[in-house]
Amino acid sequence: MPNNHWLNFIGDVNTLLIAFFGVSLTRGIGQLIQYLFKIVKEKEKENKQNKEAFDRMIDHDERQESRLTKLESSQELIVNSQLAALHNQIFNKANEYIRRDSITMTELDNFNTVYEAYKALGGNGTGHKLHEKVNAITIKGEGLLTKEEITDEITK
Repeated sequence: MPNNHWLNFIGDVNTLLIAFFGVSLTRGIGQLIQYLFKIVKEKEKENKQNKEAFDRMIDHDERQESRLTKLESSQELIVNSQLAALHNQIFNKANEYIRRDSITMTELDNFNTVYEAYKALGGNGTGHKLHEKVNAITIKGEGLLTKEEITDEITK
């Protein structure tokens, strides 16, 4: 008869719930289950929205990575082309000064400025050798600028 005892107890609890809250035990459990299903649905919706937002972020990140790769590639081409232009300028000017076996102070200052830019971009040993040869040439005259004017420009 223990089952009968539990049935009576559940009946009594149900009667109390109806009396105090106006809801039976089975209806209360049903409402609880509906509430839990509502929460689950809301969380599923929230999870879907979070996944969509995350997917958009991943897509945006991939596009940014692609743009960055293209930018880095373009920058490398620009640096390489600038390096080639500086190398060509160093080669042509060194050839001129070495054949002439003289250089003015202004020409030497300009040549060294070009060489420093070339070196900063990662120029190779050819430019360095030409730089050494040009700096060993005899300086004849000041050129377009006087020695003082060149020194004043450097100290600014």
